Amino acid sequence: MTANRFTPTAALVKATMLNSTQVMTGTGTGPVPNNCQGWGRVLLDDALFFTGQTRRLFVADDPGFAQGSAGATKTFTLQVTAGQSLRATLAWTDFPSTPAASVTSTTISI
Repeated sequence: MTANRFTPTAALVKATMLNSTQVMTGTGTGPVPNNCQGWGRVLLDDALFFTGQTRRLFVADDPGFAQGSAGATKTFTLQVTAGQSLRATLAWTDFPSTPAASVTSTTISI
């Protein structure tokens, strides 16, 4: 629906593309991402939802946490029918830092 449209962030475009990747055959072995195929072949039909399909797409193009926040969490609850698959991808665009900034770490749990 055009009423539901919005301009996606770079992180959402990245997450959508990564969520649709499929491992390619004949390009080396090992888990992805790897040096032979990266994350795999992008198949947007596997990530996007169109009217009439039984598959659904949930998008949370969230602006993130307030500057300076620490220890904050965000929770998203989805119901998946037994026997159906769920593929979740988290991506973000880091704000440019300065060379003098200290190193930080991020913990992600799904």
